[in-house]
Amino acid sequence: MPAAAGAGAAAGAAAGAAAGLGAAGGAAAAAAASAAAAAALAGGEAAAAGARKGLGSVAGGAARRAGAPAPAAGGGGPPKGAAQKQRESAGPLRWGRAFAADAGASAATGAAVAPVLAAVDRAVTESAAGQRGLWQSFFGTLREIGARPAGFVASPAFRWLWLVYGGTYFVASAAESTLALLPKGAVSKEAGAGSKLLATWGYNTGTSLAKDAAFARMYGGAAGAAAGAAAAMPAGAYGAWLTRDFLSTGVFWTLPPLLAPAVGRVTGSVESGYVAAQVGLPLAFQFVATPLHLLGVDLFNRPGRTLAERAALLRREYLPSTSIRMLRMAPPYSVGTLGLRKLRARLRRQLGVDDL
Repeated sequence: MPAAAGAGAAAGAAAGAAAGLGAAGGAAAAAAASAAAAAALAGGEAAAAGARKGLGSVAGGAARRAGAPAPAAGGGGPPKGAAQKQRESAGPLRWGRAFAADAGASAATGAAVAPVLAAVDRAVTESAAGQRGLWQSFFGTLREIGARPAGFVASPAFRWLWLVYGGTYFVASAAESTLALLPKGAVSKEAGAGSKLLATWGYNTGTSLAKDAAFARMYGGAAGAAAGAAAAMPAGAYGAWLTRDFLSTGVFWTLPPLLAPAVGRVTGSVESGYVAAQVGLPLAFQFVATPLHLLGVDLFNRPGRTLAERAALLRREYLPSTSIRMLRMAPPYSVGTLGLRKLRARLRRQLGVDDL
């Protein structure tokens, strides 16, 4: 009678399962238990397995009717969404696609803002050196670029500016992508923001210092021409530019997202608040940054001047240079940053990483 004993055990287990399911599925579960017992008495292993499967289906149906989630076949939780699975399986291809979108958007935006930046930087340097009037130099450089665009792209001025701003865009974008691709909770929000600021400031400051020194040598008048490429840049000039860039990086890259909610209460939304902060802050900060820039240029052009003579230069050049440097900030840090954001989002969609 072992088969009968096995049948009785199976019937008892099925009855217990029916009691656990509640009134909604009890009768159906009992019927399935009877089928399992009959299959066991007949010695049909395949039939018994089928009955057990039927018991599971009935249990699931009863649970659904009772408002409870159906038990999963493998014992796991609810199915994961596609975005969650992609984040958990961020392999080399996914990292490569994210960085490709960053690089493409950064290179295109850096090249687009270079002409205006070249004209402004040359104008400020030549005006401070007494070579040409500020606006005369600015519009003259733009005419040269328009007449010979290929020559401008091949020039040192374009290469320096593309290196500085295209690279800065890429470092900032790649830092954001890295934080998004890392497992959730691997880096705190504060540490991530600090790392992005440090990486962006380090790259932008280093390349900007080299670019400013090169422009001072190229357009600094008699002093720059006499010194040539081998001229030693005074430590004071590097100090003035370093302070300018450290403060600028915090204002341009860190403050707009932080101020967006507060500004958004005035403009109507967080997004419009971010746009307003990203456009306005770089322009307003030029009232602080311009004297530091002019001081660095003057320390190179006139190394033996007194403090009073430098102050006189700053008073003469302050308002004109501040106005044109506000114009200079719009392409890379206001319009350019917003354009970079949209182009990068489009490339991410095309490459299948738009969920970052």
